[in-house]
Amino acid sequence: MDLQISSLMNNITTKVDSYKSKLLSSDTLDFSNYLKDNFDNIDKDKNGLLSKDEINTSAKKSDNPEIQKILDNKNIESIISNIDKNSDDMISKKEADPNSNLGNILKSTANEFKDLG
Repeated sequence: MDLQISSLMNNITTKVDSYKSKLLSSDTLDFSNYLKDNFDNIDKDKNGLLSKDEINTSAKKSDNPEIQKILDNKNIESIISNIDKNSDDMISKKEADPNSNLGNILKSTANEFKDLG
């Protein structure tokens, strides 16, 4: 049992560290917050998901200097990949909120602990 708990703790640490390292990029955090704050306006087809086209169109129209810097640096695709946790090329409201992603990681890990009991 102790070996299983140790393995789960390592798994938690790895997942959280990976998530935190992606968020340490100020561009990713700024862009994630931009998506979260403007989600309903960006979601033109009102399907509850942001496509890359919707995101790119909105970002190009934005007068937000941080968003313009991201576009100028041409790293928007990698940032979208960092935010898109399930790799479906769509951003959900949960994925756009950096705080909910960390919560999802911790919830899934808590379930792993429950399975041990």
